[in-house]
Amino acid sequence: MATVVPTVQGPQRDDTMTPLHDPLRPIVFAYTVVRDALAAAAEGRCTRDPDGTVLAVSGAPVATLNGVISPNRDPNPQVLESLAGDPSLTGLPWSIQVRGRAGRAVTDVAARFGLTAVTTSPLMIRRPGAGMPPAPAGSLRIRPVEGEELGLYARTMAEGFGVPHAPVGGELPARTNGRVSHRKKQQS
Repeated sequence: MATVVPTVQGPQRDDTMTPLHDPLRPIVFAYTVVRDALAAAAEGRCTRDPDGTVLAVSGAPVATLNGVISPNRDPNPQVLESLAGDPSLTGLPWSIQVRGRAGRAVTDVAARFGLTAVTTSPLMIRRPGAGMPPAPAGSLRIRPVEGEELGLYARTMAEGFGVPHAPVGGELPARTNGRVSHRKKQQS
């Protein structure tokens, strides 16, 4: 099932809010960079529009790991529609993710692609200076993943999401019409 997923809850529309005065913009932009990296690591596809909107296709059978993500307070419906029409989404569960509530223009684009459910999924953040969270009760342990464990962590995540595990590295992104793209490597 594909969904429209608002990824960040924040203040409602404020005409004085510009990208310069948007405290969540760097965080949401970083989220799109992580999704770009996930798609590239999974040997999927990622395209970034000049306005920051990303098409990230990991290939995983999870709608939130494939789709169009806009970091903008007012997503451009034409950009959403252009990226949502990418054939790499065919046959996969996918989503359109926007900040706050999906407005009429976003839900209209989503409906044209058969996305009819709207859900809310907050992007949870922890500021860099906040330190480690309090220890959870029981046997669960939260800790940073160290360098020698990154391969195991990446394999575990890839297997859990049902995507191929790719070693660190790979090819540099291609640039087309102002958009940066990662494409799945062709089998030879």
